[in-house]
Amino acid sequence: MKDVAVIIVNWNGGTVVRRAVDTILEHSTSLDIEIIVVDNASSDGSDVALEEANLPGVRVVRTFTNGGYGKGNNLGAALADARYLAFVNPDVEFTQDVLKPLVDFLEGELDAGIACPRLVFRDGRLQRPVGRKAPNLLTDLTLHFQVSYRVSNRPWLSGFMVDEQNGRDIVEVDVIHGAFFVIPAALFEKAGRFDGEQFMYFDEILLCARVRSLGKKVFYFGQAEALHLGGELTRPVAGRSTSFLCQSGYVYYRQQKGRWRAELYALETAGAALAMLGARKVLGHSKERQDRERRILKWFFHRSIDIPR
Repeated sequence: MKDVAVIIVNWNGGTVVRRAVDTILEHSTSLDIEIIVVDNASSDGSDVALEEANLPGVRVVRTFTNGGYGKGNNLGAALADARYLAFVNPDVEFTQDVLKPLVDFLEGELDAGIACPRLVFRDGRLQRPVGRKAPNLLTDLTLHFQVSYRVSNRPWLSGFMVDEQNGRDIVEVDVIHGAFFVIPAALFEKAGRFDGEQFMYFDEILLCARVRSLGKKVFYFGQAEALHLGGELTRPVAGRSTSFLCQSGYVYYRQQKGRWRAELYALETAGAALAMLGARKVLGHSKERQDRERRILKWFFHRSIDIPR
């Protein structure tokens, strides 16, 4: 059995996913690891390139259909044989031995269930929200009106629990960033894995909620760091990602709070979009800048998403 299985879900990752794999191998020599790349029907040849590279401890598994973040990671976890699982986005790069301190922390902190490292942009700035409170009506509103970062110094309003002041600390949070985190394999199974109903977004939020319901804690571990390009591979579906976010939020509230709360989330989301759309029209914004709100309203009335193939 390996120490850690690193699971990467790839969809048209190009050279970015290869860079992720290379840096993980380079900076994880202190542990016995395997890397499982689950390819969600890529059409750019990135899966073939990785397979032909024949890198040690790396295997590529194809799904032949794009099932999204949760289903892809669940498949990788099912194939893994390790004590810990590290879920890593393909646009993450290791710049140091980050897995060892995360595993050591989880082994030494008996009530810890999930640990996420400090994630930074290329210029070293902390990415937020890397650790936050569980979503609620108030924090949702700041997100819908795109003012979360402007009120980031008020956690009760923005939901942000980590900033540059405590970004090097160990902080207990409700939710971590889904781009990179580590969890014991046994706990992942006990928590019911990723839900799989969402295509992308909110998967890690639901998982964190289930882990906390089992009496385990979720931690931001600021003493280990990795680079996250952030949005590098989602640009081709940037427009559609709005509907993914709305649908995933709806599923989260339906499962955690009930159907009435999910419908309230949908109404709040649509109402905020309508207000934002009206403001953009008054301000003379182009149709391109109105696209996000139009897509939210389309989702509200149809409750469907356009999955990229």
